[in-house]
Amino acid sequence: MIRDVELLVLGMLIVALPFIIITAIMKAARKNETNPKGWFPDPDVPGQYRYFDGEQWTELHTTGEQAPPNNSGQAPPTT
Repeated sequence: MIRDVELLVLGMLIVALPFIIITAIMKAARKNETNPKGWFPDPDVPGQYRYFDGEQWTELHTTGEQAPPNNSGQAPPTT
C-alpha cells in the first residue's frame, strides 16, 4: 500500500515538474519586461532621477532634471 502511494506521488511530481519550471521561467520573464533597470524620475523627490535596479529603487540619485545618458528610455516602474 505504501509503495503504491509513493509511486503515485512520484508520478505526479514527474508530470507536474515541467509545468512548475515553465511557470517559474515565464514569471521571471514577465517581471523583467515590466520592471526594466534604469534611471527614472524619483517617485519621492520631484525634479530628480533615481536608479531602479529592476526590483527596487536604489540609493543612487541625480541632482539635475535630466536623466543620466545611459537611461533605459522606457516607462518608469510603478512600484
